[in-house]
This record gives sequence, structure tokens and C-alpha cells, in this order.
Amino acid sequence: MVCNKLHLTSSITITGKTAELIMNKFVNLNTRAGTTRASAEEPAHWVFRPGENLTLYLSPLCGYCYRVLMTINQLKLSVDQKNIITDNDALSALLKGGGKRTVPCLHIEHEGKSFWMYESADIIAYLIQNYSQN
Repeated sequence: MVCNKLHLTSSITITGKTAELIMNKFVNLNTRAGTTRASAEEPAHWVFRPGENLTLYLSPLCGYCYRVLMTINQLKLSVDQKNIITDNDALSALLKGGGKRTVPCLHIEHEGKSFWMYESADIIAYLIQNYSQN
């Protein structure tokens, strides 16, 4: 029997494919075209953790951003946060690196490689998969 519903907090429930990915402890970052800027020869999933630098691009008006922030707080992670509404340099970096203005966006840097992950459910799944103590 496959679990397809996961309760993160009393107010957040992940269902469907994302819940299955988390429960199976596998995250495919390329499930949607354009969610990362990985080259074709790189694997479809990454598990970085040590030495990885995470930056979350967000807007205080975005409910999906708060979902990601709640997960970051639950996991007790230290993640740089860039507000694209008040920080023009952050908005420019997001547009240049990620290619679109959409938030939340998690920028992952590791050993000279750079990935831009959109979609709050994908970001939450990635963080739980790679930073959960379970």
C-alpha cells in the first residue's frame, strides 16, 4: 500500500505524488521542465548536504513561501533569505540565475554547481529528504 498523504504540520498536508516521493525518500528535481538548470549529463537527483549553500528567494506576500519557511524552521536549518520585493539585487539575481520571477525559489550551490528549484512542494520535499534527522 502506497502512502499518498503526509502531514507536515497541523496546517500543511502534502498529498499525491509529492507525498509518495517523500515517503519513499527519493526526490527527483527534474519532475517539471525548468525547475532546475542542470545539464543533460548530470543525474536527475542530487543529495548535497555537507558544504551546500542554500538561498531562498521569497516575497512576504506569498503563502507558498511561508510553507517553505515553516519547513525550514521545523528542520532548524540556516538558509539565507532574499526578499525580492524590497531587494532589487535579489530580484535581479533571481531573474538572471533562475530565469523567472516566481517565488519561492531555492537556489542550491555546491562545488561550483548551481541549481534553481521552484515550486514549494518540490522545495519542501527536497529539504525533508536531505535535511530531516529521521
